[in-house]
Amino acid sequence: MKKNRTVLVLGICAGAAALALAILAFRFAKHEEEYRKAETRKILLSECGLLAGRCLDVLKSEEKNICSLLRNSDGSINSLSKLQMKNPLIKQVFATDASGNPVYPGKEDPFCKTFSSLFYEHISVSEEKDEMNTGKSNKSGASRLLSRFGIFVKNGREGWIPWITENRLCPVIWARSVKNPSRIYGAEIELMALLSKMVSIFPQNLPDYFSMELTDTQGKTVCCVNFMNEENGKIKKSSSDVIIPVSQEMVPGWQIKGYLNMGLTEGGRSFALFNLMQIVSLIFILLACGALILWLARREMELAGQKTSFVANVSHELKTPLTSIRMYSEMLLHNKEKITEEKQTHYLSVILSESERLSRLISNVLNFSRMEAGQKKYNPSLFNLKDFLDEICEIYRPSLMEKGIDLKLESSASDIGVFIDRDSLAQIMENLISNARKYAASGKELTISLENSEKETMIKVMDMGKGIPVSAAEKIFNKFYRCDNSLTAETRGNGLGLTIARGMMRDQGGDILYRSREGGGSEFRVIIRKQENS
Repeated sequence: MKKNRTVLVLGICAGAAALALAILAFRFAKHEEEYRKAETRKILLSECGLLAGRCLDVLKSEEKNICSLLRNSDGSINSLSKLQMKNPLIKQVFATDASGNPVYPGKEDPFCKTFSSLFYEHISVSEEKDEMNTGKSNKSGASRLLSRFGIFVKNGREGWIPWITENRLCPVIWARSVKNPSRIYGAEIELMALLSKMVSIFPQNLPDYFSMELTDTQGKTVCCVNFMNEENGKIKKSSSDVIIPVSQEMVPGWQIKGYLNMGLTEGGRSFALFNLMQIVSLIFILLACGALILWLARREMELAGQKTSFVANVSHELKTPLTSIRMYSEMLLHNKEKITEEKQTHYLSVILSESERLSRLISNVLNFSRMEAGQKKYNPSLFNLKDFLDEICEIYRPSLMEKGIDLKLESSASDIGVFIDRDSLAQIMENLISNARKYAASGKELTISLENSEKETMIKVMDMGKGIPVSAAEKIFNKFYRCDNSLTAETRGNGLGLTIARGMMRDQGGDILYRSREGGGSEFRVIIRKQENS
């Protein structure tokens, strides 16, 4: 019981320790993962910032080139048309006067209809200052009507207008003519051509755990890299980790979005594998501890039931011989004159037999308790095993003959010395012979054979009874165990004889084994290991 409790406590402690270590390890690994993710996010932020900077450089470079072309144009319709045809970035050219009023194309042109609010919606503008054109301040407070385009170009020489119409970006580039200062030339930018230049600057060798995309004013993706699709199977789009605007002045709403998937990093995969191993190990340990606790609980229940049965059996075993001894003693004490001498002899033999039976039972119980407590002591000595077995046979032959069992002793040698505790070996033989007398009487024969070899001496106790079921071949040595068959049901016992016999042999370096006989019956082998001084 104490041993089982110790194992139970150790199992619970091991489970608790495993759980605590798993929690600590997981927290530490989680902290490391968060730190690594923050560092990786910084790298992603830097990459997105660089990409946004390159996109802005492309916009400014194209703005500068187109402004230069417009500024140096002679202003003829033919010249503007050639400019439009040669440059894929120019979708439509136009011309206005110095105040921004359209001159070309006509008002009915689709271009003017698209940009009608830019060119034809006028707003009253105060002229308190006109330093750009005259260098003088006008304090009169007069105002005039200007188109939206006129307001954009009022104080400048060239520029980029991020015009949005019908929820889409339609950028316009304009410049004042050098050859004709009264004219302003401009161009609507072909957005798809501009985006094609953006695609070329996107990084193509990003790590698998990074992905980037460029989104337009409506939030639609216009270019991306490293996203999952049927071909590359990389990162699925989710909430972005990094958002960098390209330029609110030139392309409002355009953004570089960066995504991070730590599961695709080498460290992320290692972290996931580490977590999986932790979870599996923890589950295994908890299941093992749970199984251990259940097994111990079940074993305790079985032992409790066996002990209850043992107490009942021992009580009966004690009561039966005591009852016989008391009954025959009272008869001899009170009715001795009326009892014949033959009956008196019979009564006395019964009293003697029941006393011996009682003595064996008490001896078994005492030996069992000493062995359980680890206090059983042995006094080994050197003696002749053949002579010892002759004595044993002489002692038990009469009682076996009463059951109709013929006892035989077979030995290939007469001088076989063994070094072992004589009394314990006598009790072992008594338990084996007693079992044969109880359960193997139907075989009518019990043979004890003695075999000797260099390393060990073996005593075989063989009967011709019904034998023991294969499923119980090893269980018969367990304490309190009794085979559940007709023989044990009819014959009472305490289930300790074989347990004590094997325990005493193993304490002295030997063993007791069971084998079924081919012709039927049981064979118990008492193995005595040879000592150096034997």
